[in-house]
Amino acid sequence: MSSTFMCPEAGSREVPCEFCARYKAEMPEYLVDGKCDRYCTGTQTEYLGPQVNLSGYNTSSILRMLDLPDEEYGSIPATEVPEVLRRVIRALNVTSKRAHTVEEAFEERGALGARMVSFGNTDEDTVRRLTSMQNLLVYAADNGFEVVWS
Repeated sequence: MSSTFMCPEAGSREVPCEFCARYKAEMPEYLVDGKCDRYCTGTQTEYLGPQVNLSGYNTSSILRMLDLPDEEYGSIPATEVPEVLRRVIRALNVTSKRAHTVEEAFEERGALGARMVSFGNTDEDTVRRLTSMQNLLVYAADNGFEVVWS
């Protein structure tokens, strides 16, 4: 499961479905009435503002780091965006604020042979995610938009 952070007020537009185009070019035998599947309308929504997509684990980690509610969905009102942006900048500049996110990669086998793999998380990974959040929050602040995630 993942979460996408975005500014819905930035607007959107309908564009041709990228999957339909790919199927038509590469696998025309799989088209259903000229579309990628029977539920496709032939278009998809393209959001005009920046977006940040994170796994559920990374979403939770970033939300906690920024003192935001660790919920599956939520919002940052436009009036609070500058304060959250300050928290992101602080986290980018203070290593100890990110230290809890660093995890070593590992692979384990359970008693019945089940395999668990974690690719870990580096400080650079967290900085990359925070930088993406910073870019989104700057855009939101510059335009007076709220930020939502779900």
